[in-house]
Amino acid sequence: LRVCGVRSLGRISYAAGLALQQSLAEKYKNNFGKAGEVLLCEHDPVYTFGLREKDYALRAGDLKRLGADVFKVRRGGLTTFHGPGQLVCYPVLNLRTLKVLLPKSHSHTDLCWNTEWV
Repeated sequence: LRVCGVRSLGRISYAAGLALQQSLAEKYKNNFGKAGEVLLCEHDPVYTFGLREKDYALRAGDLKRLGADVFKVRRGGLTTFHGPGQLVCYPVLNLRTLKVLLPKSHSHTDLCWNTEWV
């Protein structure tokens, strides 16, 4: 039985949460003895724009003027808002250690992501 840790981060910025996720992903990528961690947090106001969102550049300025951070992310979907009082869960897991089988059309590296600040 593989067990992962759970870390409660409190309220943090999306950028800080993303930096921690990327750091942990690198830490667990080749550490086959560790299952990973689940991060629990809430964010300062932030909008993330997924791959299907076409007019993020037009909307980003308006949202920033309202005081929210804005990010373009490599996930499906459109626009998502995260803010105070909303629990967000980020699993950062070593799928090889957990022996998770993926479809032949995907590799474990397909699950890595890149986020750009808009």
